[in-house]
Amino acid sequence: MAEVNNQEIIQHKSIINDGTVFTEYFICNDSNSEKAKIYYAGNLCYNRINIIRKIKELQYVYDYYNNLTINQFLKKSYGWEIFCIIFWVFWGISCIIAIIFQPLAEASKAASINNIENSSLIKYSDWKIFCFIVFLCFIGFFIIMIIRNKYRKKQALKKIFNLKEKIIPPIIDKITDLNRQVTSYEKQMIDRNNCVIPQYYWDYGDIIAGYIYNSRASDLKEALNIFEMDRHNQLMRLEQQKQTELLQLQYKLSEYNAQMLKNINANIIISNLLKV
Repeated sequence: MAEVNNQEIIQHKSIINDGTVFTEYFICNDSNSEKAKIYYAGNLCYNRINIIRKIKELQYVYDYYNNLTINQFLKKSYGWEIFCIIFWVFWGISCIIAIIFQPLAEASKAASINNIENSSLIKYSDWKIFCFIVFLCFIGFFIIMIIRNKYRKKQALKKIFNLKEKIIPPIIDKITDLNRQVTSYEKQMIDRNNCVIPQYYWDYGDIIAGYIYNSRASDLKEALNIFEMDRHNQLMRLEQQKQTELLQLQYKLSEYNAQMLKNINANIIISNLLKV
């Protein structure tokens, strides 16, 4: 909004015909003057754009909650991945040991015929049983993790549903009410008797009225010209700023390239000296 003197301006809130709240930011004692019409149009424009901003803010909140996903509620846990790595490493080592003991077991069978004591057969059998038990434990743990993940997803979906049921309906109602207010304002503003500011400038109506309030312009035409000039100057400043940033970037690149060239030349000189 345009800069105004807070000591000279009083905000008046009133209710227009359909219950929409209307805030007056520009006050003029002579209600029949041209200035009063511009101030009233500026008030209409400001109230309208302020409601549109609120709608955009609420729409952002609505989109956030409406697009909630399970992953936003499930905390990432690496316990399962670590367990799998440890298990497969341990399982692999166990299998390697069992394979190594295989020839020893066969030798122990032959040795037992000659009454030679050898415990390798027992060790090999124990390793087979142990590996099988570990594998069964892994399967059991895997089943438990599947059940646990399904439960967590179910709880997350329930939480998302409750949040949406609690937050989204009031937001929709509020957006609907604000859209109704915008429509109410625009129905009045489309009549040039109510809003002397052209529709093209509705989004900047408070700024244009502020030019007159701050005595930068004496009438609407002059205020519109000043607004266009200010907007043009602002665009030119932005373009100039972009050009300045581009020149600074090019200067830094040229400095970098020059330094790289110096380093290359220095390396060449050093290599030539070393050859001599």
